[in-house]
Amino acid sequence: MNQDPSAGPAILPESKPAPGRPSDNIPRGIACLVGATTLFSSVNMAAKLLAETYPVGQIAFFRCIGAVVPCLVIVALHGGFWSLRTRHLGLHGMRTFFGFVSLTAAFLSFSLMPLGDAVAIGYAGPLFVTALSVPLLGDRVGKHRWSAVLVGFIGVLLMAHPSGSVPLMGVAVALTNAFFYALSMISVRQLGATETASAMLFYHTGFSTLFGALLLPFGWVTPDLPGLAMLVGIGLIGGVSQWLVIHAFRQAPPSSLSPFAYIGLVLALVWGWLVWGEVPTLWLLSGAAIVVSAGLYILHREITLGRARRRLEAAGP
Repeated sequence: MNQDPSAGPAILPESKPAPGRPSDNIPRGIACLVGATTLFSSVNMAAKLLAETYPVGQIAFFRCIGAVVPCLVIVALHGGFWSLRTRHLGLHGMRTFFGFVSLTAAFLSFSLMPLGDAVAIGYAGPLFVTALSVPLLGDRVGKHRWSAVLVGFIGVLLMAHPSGSVPLMGVAVALTNAFFYALSMISVRQLGATETASAMLFYHTGFSTLFGALLLPFGWVTPDLPGLAMLVGIGLIGGVSQWLVIHAFRQAPPSSLSPFAYIGLVLALVWGWLVWGEVPTLWLLSGAAIVVSAGLYILHREITLGRARRRLEAAGP
C-alpha cells in the first residue's frame, strides 16, 4: 500500500491480515496513518510556499528524489532486494505515470487556488475510483455506490460554486489530480495481487524521479540555501510518510484506517488559515462535507460487500 493523501484517501476493500502479521494493532495503525497524513499535509503546505518561487516540475522532482533514501531503507527492512522481483515492470511504470501526473497537478492546483479548496476537490479521487473501476476492473457497482458518486460530485460542484471566486483553471487542475489519483489507485489494486508493498514503493519512487527529471529542462530556478533545504525536506518527509502508511496498513485493516485519512482536509484548512489567512467559505465547507460523506459511504459499502463475499466463499458451493 502506497499513497500520497494529497489527492485523498484510498478506498480499498477489506483485506485479510498480511502474511506474518499475527494480529491487528489498530491503535498503532491509526497513529501511523494520522502521523503520515499530518506529514503529508506539511508537504502540501511547503509545496504551495515553494510554488511562489520555483516551477512545479522542479518541486515535484525534489519531492520524488528526496524519497529515494527513505525508500531504500524501507526496502532493506521489509524483504530486501529479493522482494523487488517483478514481471510487471510496465504496469509499475504506468501506475507511476498516473501517480506523478496526480502529484504534479496537486502541486499546481495549490498555486492556483486556496490550499483547502485544492485539497478538498482532490478528495473526489475515491469517487473517480468507484466510477472507473467498472470499465477498467469489471467491478459491479450497485445503485447505492452510484448514488454516492453522484452526490459526491454535486459536492464538488458546490465547492466550485458559481460565484466566480474560485478560479476555474484551479478547479480543472484539482480534478485532474483526483482523476489521475484514481487511475493510480486502480493500478495499485491490479499490482497488489502479485507485488509486494516494497516493490510498489521502490518502482514508484524510481520511475517518478525519472519523470520529474524529464521536466527539469522546461523550468529550473537555482535555489538558495533555505529553498534547497525546503525542496530536499519535502522529499525526505514524503518518504518517511510513505513508510508510515505502509506500516499503518501492516498493523490494521483498511476499514479501521481509511476514515482517518480525511484528517488531511482539516489540516489543509488549518494550514491555509495560518500561513495565508485563507478563510474557508460556506460553499467549500458544505461541498467538502458532502464529498467526505460520499467517500465514507462508499468505503462502508466496499467493506460490507467485501465481508459478504468472504462469507459466501467460506460457505463453499
